[in-house]
Amino acid sequence: VCGEEGVRKWRSEFGERIEIISVDKIILQKGLKSIHKDYEDAVQIFCAHKTENLTGIITRDMKDFSTSEISVFAPDEAIIYINKKLKS
Repeated sequence: VCGEEGVRKWRSEFGERIEIISVDKIILQKGLKSIHKDYEDAVQIFCAHKTENLTGIITRDMKDFSTSEISVFAPDEAIIYINKKLKS
């Protein structure tokens, strides 16, 4: 399942298995002080840090996450990874 339509379909079917992380004031402040060049990406990375059992961040903007300490997946890669996990 690839492309925008495939990602949306997959997200609606398996959405309960994915955690959407909230952003708070502390995360925003960490993003401002971050070494990461892009503020919004820094916020996403710090949100991910506060989540237990996180496998990775899903984004279409792979290049801006090159300094992330957390694994990063393109949407199609994430779908393949998660589908493999569901089968095992």
